[in-house]
Amino acid sequence: MLNVCPACNAENRDIARFCDQCGSPIAEDAIAAAKPAAKSEEHKAAAGPKVNWAGLALLFVLLGVGGFLLFPAKKDNAGAPMMGGAAGEEVMGKVLEQVGALKKRIETDPTDTKALNEVYTLYQQVGKIEKAREYVQLSLDGIQKQIDEKKLDTEKAVSITADVAQAAVMAGDGEGAMMALEFFHKLKPDDVQVLPFLGNLAYDLGKTDDAIKWYSQYLEQADPATSSDYWNVQIDRSTMYLQKADDTKDGSWTDKARVELEAVVTAKPEMFNAWFNLGQVHLHKKDKVKAREMFAKALTLSSDEISKYKAEKEIALIDGKEPPAMPNPHGEGGSLEEMGLGPAKPGVENPHGEGFGSGGGMSNPHGEGFGDVAPGVENPHGEGFGDAASPHGENPHGEGGA
Repeated sequence: MLNVCPACNAENRDIARFCDQCGSPIAEDAIAAAKPAAKSEEHKAAAGPKVNWAGLALLFVLLGVGGFLLFPAKKDNAGAPMMGGAAGEEVMGKVLEQVGALKKRIETDPTDTKALNEVYTLYQQVGKIEKAREYVQLSLDGIQKQIDEKKLDTEKAVSITADVAQAAVMAGDGEGAMMALEFFHKLKPDDVQVLPFLGNLAYDLGKTDDAIKWYSQYLEQADPATSSDYWNVQIDRSTMYLQKADDTKDGSWTDKARVELEAVVTAKPEMFNAWFNLGQVHLHKKDKVKAREMFAKALTLSSDEISKYKAEKEIALIDGKEPPAMPNPHGEGGSLEEMGLGPAKPGVENPHGEGFGSGGGMSNPHGEGFGDVAPGVENPHGEGFGDAASPHGENPHGEGGA
């Protein structure tokens, strides 16, 4: 279902809060209809306005995003490239003129998130999305000032800050989203649901230590008995441990990942991603026999063609056989190769089906990521890895290995 903008009649996604074309607000009732209910009591804020984390995560997925538990597809300064010469200068001049007026609006009323959305829209048009971040900071500073001056209560500030974060996410700005969510956490430290979002963002931005910090805070506070996210976050933290092993060449991080994943498969033996990633741990440790055993277990738990392909591919590569053809992630017709879309890239696809990664390695529990991340273990949130050699030694996953 598409929403029609009341201002310009452009068609928008059913969960769009603002028009993609002109930035005008779209009816709130249409947005609410697209948001699912929270999955557990832990998803509810302890007091004050409720932030619908599940609905926000759904928004990110439908925007090509993997999450706060799923996060946005890689966007390098999302928006049209800036044209050069006199024409480019003229366009930028018009953008700056409009942004100047929006800046005054935000300075006057930092709760005016519509103005912030319009700033993002303008900078997207010229491929300069990073320039919008100073207006995110301007909004957050203004919100804090209003709190200090008793003009804005904390509960209202929390709700507005969530809107600021959403504006950044809709624009594909991971840095801006992190700025807003760190401020959100400062205002509402008892809302543990923001922590995995921050962890995912940190890793997508190449901040592995920060990702481990946020994931650890969540795991220390969340209840595995009631949290639907607990075990996925533990898988994520183990993936960060493997990234640390690649970054530091310190095998103790690989051992941490193994312990973490073994705890997951003991508590939740039905989790495909945990077994699959445990296979990757044993590849790090150069134990192909044990790795094959883990991938074979993952294969028995595969619930779709993509998961099945992932496990079969790893097993085939360990056995020195030709990997199977990559299936079409959308399910129409045969494999990607059979559809004439070229050979499959080496690597493991997103098990949720929103795009594919670009290197061999860990199972992606969340979706696609923001910018480039350090080489090594694949981004569990999606794209953005360099072309470094396989962390497993003689390339067992990619093309042309020994």
